[in-house]
Amino acid sequence: MENDDLLKHCKDLQLILTHNDLKDEDGLDLFSELIIFRSLVDEDTNSLQALNILKTTNGSFPNLTIALRIMLTIPVTSACAERSFSKLKLIKTYLRNRLGQDKLSELALISIEGEASLMIKISFDNMSCCQFYESILANKTLLQKVHSSAKYQAT
Repeated sequence: MENDDLLKHCKDLQLILTHNDLKDEDGLDLFSELIIFRSLVDEDTNSLQALNILKTTNGSFPNLTIALRIMLTIPVTSACAERSFSKLKLIKTYLRNRLGQDKLSELALISIEGEASLMIKISFDNMSCCQFYESILANKTLLQKVHSSAKYQAT
């Protein structure tokens, strides 16, 4: 990408991320950081390697880090959210409109993620990471459901 185009996109990002007098990004600083960072990576560097290089710079590129965090949190599709709202509509019907928030959240979690997510949530709350990992490996039926399409079938 040419420097003029890059500068234009950096300024556009600054405008998008500005609210009143508050701004998350400085377009000119982001442009400068991208020019310097471009010299640290070559054309054969993949995105994971570039992120590792950025991580090892110890905060030398704050605007680039913020821009990447924002871009990496934007979902590529909305299918997951649409599926969740569709399930929620099935759970909270006219007859069940008095469900409390906690009960509704748990029912939605079970419906959307299946039985495995409930077991993981319960297990994870009471164990260390190593204990949790060992208990998952010991639970063969849970592993089979996670690796198969059974997690998508109604129980």
